Amino acid sequence: MEAPEERIQEPAFMEKIRADPKRYESTGTVMELPLFSDPDIRKAMGYKGKSFSRSIVHDLFWDNQEQMLVGSVYFNNGCEGPMGSVHGGALATSLDSCLGWTTVRALGLGHVTLNLNVNYRKFMKYS
Repeated sequence: MEAPEERIQEPAFMEKIRADPKRYESTGTVMELPLFSDPDIRKAMGYKGKSFSRSIVHDLFWDNQEQMLVGSVYFNNGCEGPMGSVHGGALATSLDSCLGWTTVRALGLGHVTLNLNVNYRKFMKYS
């Protein structure tokens, strides 16, 4: 039996963002990565290991004044990596998603990532 989803405590700055919808335009959704728990679907899609399932939640807004993406990203315990840190693949996935939203909003371009290299400097603590 799976443990119930833990409640996400929203960072304090998100209240300010939600209070000014003219400045901060929602990207339209709180994104949760899809859950592919069926082994046949996972195999057909090429998944070999454990997925992050619904472990990354993005709540993103476009700041019309500063012309930049703002918001919060939440990693639950499905993203726990070595030594109590967030798994590097989860961090890269989130980075890719945020960069994608930024290019769509700033440049009006849709795209796909052809290559993403991330050099990590230190662990991001999971808490």
